[in-house]
Amino acid sequence: MERRYFTSIMKSKEEEIQIIIHHWIRTLNIKLGWIKDFDKFVVDYASTVFMFNTFRSSSKLINIFTGHTKAVWSIDYSTFDDRQFICSGSSDKTVRVWDVDNNKQIQSFNRHSSD
Repeated sequence: MERRYFTSIMKSKEEEIQIIIHHWIRTLNIKLGWIKDFDKFVVDYASTVFMFNTFRSSSKLINIFTGHTKAVWSIDYSTFDDRQFICSGSSDKTVRVWDVDNNKQIQSFNRHSSD
């Protein structure tokens, strides 16, 4: 009985987090991406990219990636050689690459075009 109760609590916590995330997406028109085993998520809003821990007693802001001067319209997550990266594209015509483990920007590609 205890195991079922614990599973039910964990499921309801995960559902609560999903509801909050979906609310953010609808009301703030943000984009998001999951990192690793869904233990972190990344959102972009305005010209800033945020990374949060999830599935804990409360979500914790891990890092704020700043550098774009205009709205961030695209965000993606990738791995390469056991390293994790976030790529963000902005109306400022830059694509920025962030190292997730070091929480630093490692590359900026300037003057990209959507054409």
